[in-house]
Amino acid sequence: MQEFRSMIRKVVIGVSLLGVATVALPLAQAQNSSTRGGLSGVVTDATGAVVPNAVITVVGPQGTVTQTTKTDGKYQVDGLTPGLYTVTVKAAGFTT
Repeated sequence: MQEFRSMIRKVVIGVSLLGVATVALPLAQAQNSSTRGGLSGVVTDATGAVVPNAVITVVGPQGTVTQTTKTDGKYQVDGLTPGLYTVTVKAAGFTT
């Protein structure tokens, strides 16, 4: 009878630890993802036409990230930490 109680106690402790891990892991992941962000948009010219192959440069606390717009002018930069960023766009045939 003592062995049975000991085994039940081990099972209850194991299930309890599994429950804590099941709750704690998503919370830790949610906390990590909540401190990240991103930038996205569409590069257009003065007439509103999209600008494909424009080079987007994002400079901030993590360093420099470069993206090239797709044929629809869209870009997306993910995984940025909070902070101040400088964003520049360069494309052939355009000047600042």
